[in-house]
Amino acid sequence: MHSDAQPGLLMGEPKWKKRSQCVGAFMWALSRLDASVMSESVAFVLPVTLALVDDYEYRMQGLRASCLFVRNAEFARRSGTGSVLLSSIRACLVYRSDAPQPHKLLHTAFTAFVVVADAIQVDVQEWWALCDALVVNYGYVSDKIKELRVVSEQISIVCERLGVCVARYLRAFIGIVTHVLESGICVAELQHVAAEQVTALAKACPQRVCVYVPSVVAALARAWDSADNSSGADKLRDEIHRALASLRETDADAVSRAVRSLQTARPGHFDTW
Repeated sequence: MHSDAQPGLLMGEPKWKKRSQCVGAFMWALSRLDASVMSESVAFVLPVTLALVDDYEYRMQGLRASCLFVRNAEFARRSGTGSVLLSSIRACLVYRSDAPQPHKLLHTAFTAFVVVADAIQVDVQEWWALCDALVVNYGYVSDKIKELRVVSEQISIVCERLGVCVARYLRAFIGIVTHVLESGICVAELQHVAAEQVTALAKACPQRVCVYVPSVVAALARAWDSADNSSGADKLRDEIHRALASLRETDADAVSRAVRSLQTARPGHFDTW
């Protein structure tokens, strides 16, 4: 990226939006910029990236540019530029129903947050901020399948980063996955994602997940029933078996009691559990 570049073309001047090809050119150049020379190009790259992140029309490109920017993780962390980017990305972690493809924008925002946060090695408070965003967005998208999948998939990601510290949000996350497993609007593919999150939560916070075993097993049973006539039923049921195995590692007796209740109520239906 040459020193005679003109970042103003992409920033404060109103005329830049009339030259949308500039955005494509910038993304192409950034994708090919050697990460080792990012420190020499930051004066041009960072302002443009921030401008794109803050611009509603080109936010998707800005979020993707943020991921490219932190390829030089050491520089992003040491210089503080990664923290600046993360602050802008944090403001994008909200569902926008008026976006052309709201689920893709939401997914891209969450992905950018995770990529930048991993690169600059943030502390637990930043991951809690992501958890807050998940809970808030769930309230907006609880009846929207694509967006609900985006939110649900992030649970396992924060479990990997927070470990037992995810207990702070355990009640809310259990509420999300049980809603997906029980909801009549949810397809087998989405319920499969929810069952994966059960496994992630059980592994991250076994000391607390055991408290929710009865409600989670009941939700898994509803998903099991709904799989009877749906595509992907076999994959869903395999994932439910894995979720049950992870729950047994937290409290085998509680799982056994919950399963026995189901088998008594519906003989022959849950024999493989």
